[in-house]
Amino acid sequence: MIRRFCVLGALLLCLSLTGSSRYKPRTIRILAAFGYKDARPARFVGDRYEQAIFVQRLLSMGFARDPKNQELFSDPESRVHVEVIHASVGPDDDENRLDPFQKYKSKLTRERFLASVSRDDVVIYNGHSRDGGGPDFEPPLLRGDGHVDYAQYQQHPTQITDFVKAFNGTRERKGVSLALLSCFSEQHFQSRLKRACPECEIKTVARLIYYAEALDQMTEIVRRVLQDYRPMPDDALPRSAELD
Repeated sequence: MIRRFCVLGALLLCLSLTGSSRYKPRTIRILAAFGYKDARPARFVGDRYEQAIFVQRLLSMGFARDPKNQELFSDPESRVHVEVIHASVGPDDDENRLDPFQKYKSKLTRERFLASVSRDDVVIYNGHSRDGGGPDFEPPLLRGDGHVDYAQYQQHPTQITDFVKAFNGTRERKGVSLALLSCFSEQHFQSRLKRACPECEIKTVARLIYYAEALDQMTEIVRRVLQDYRPMPDDALPRSAELD
């Protein structure tokens, strides 16, 4: 028996998971990963603040922070777990580049993101596409004038190449779903990822996406999963849920 739900709006994410919590309890794992969200040529980096907004929304939905892991949130009424990670160590890109911890933070966040595609049920990336060089968790490559050097990302798309390799390992998995909430991610990533895992649910964005909209879409994805897996009486099934 398969329960299907859809996130409605500018972004549509359809996730198929075998076994509803009302029939066969299971843990649903979601990774929400914020890339390095610089605003170059300005120095501001915003992913830590966007993560804080998202965490407040999780708490308002009834999630509780794990006392042993500050990045893990669980819903006490279901088996839905959300891990929230971000890439920057501070809000100033110039300062981050001088901080030796930034290199470690970027590497760790990237590794956790790559590992999640073979482990979690839902993987959400909210960050920059880098004109096809993303998903990216590091300070951007810059030109001499302080603007992002997109030519280098086009010539050496190592981030997406490594991600495709990791995603290829999910071919035999059923139910894994990916949302890339970054500008023009459909154009940059959709075809390569679909070739790597034809069975996987992949949703991308066909246009520019503002940070507030991306946050709303992340929140809606989690809300729909939560709605689908919280215990409820038979006559209280959410309208978005259908049993086939």
